[in-house]
Amino acid sequence: MQAGRPLDEMQNLLLRTDLGTSGLDVFGTANFNNFMPWTASIEYLNDIGLDSIANHGEQLVNRLIEGVESSPFSVLTPKEPERRANIVVLHHPTEELVQETHVKLSQNGFHTALREGNLRISPHLYNTIEEIDKLVDLLTNVSVSN
Repeated sequence: MQAGRPLDEMQNLLLRTDLGTSGLDVFGTANFNNFMPWTASIEYLNDIGLDSIANHGEQLVNRLIEGVESSPFSVLTPKEPERRANIVVLHHPTEELVQETHVKLSQNGFHTALREGNLRISPHLYNTIEEIDKLVDLLTNVSVSN
């Protein structure tokens, strides 16, 4: 999009249509310092294979979604595989619990994000099934304080 939005406005999907194609142009000088690492990253992903990466990600997301069914969180992410990416968004009506869980997960080595009062988890190629199982265990054992 033409400009970033605050993290509490991520669901605002209004697109500006008054800019024309020049509104999508990004101003700036090319960053040649990043070219070599970017190229190596693309080659690495191609060597593994995009289908393998997609299948691994789908396994992780499925395991996470199935695992958190017994947690205090509800899953906002579409459950149909064809409607989702490698992002799982969890909701709990107590925002304090969501924030405390975010901190707890961080203290245990899991990098998550808070988005509009929800917990966003995005497993990928570098994650393992064992890590997802540990994550599910932590999510399942959070305490709901009133």
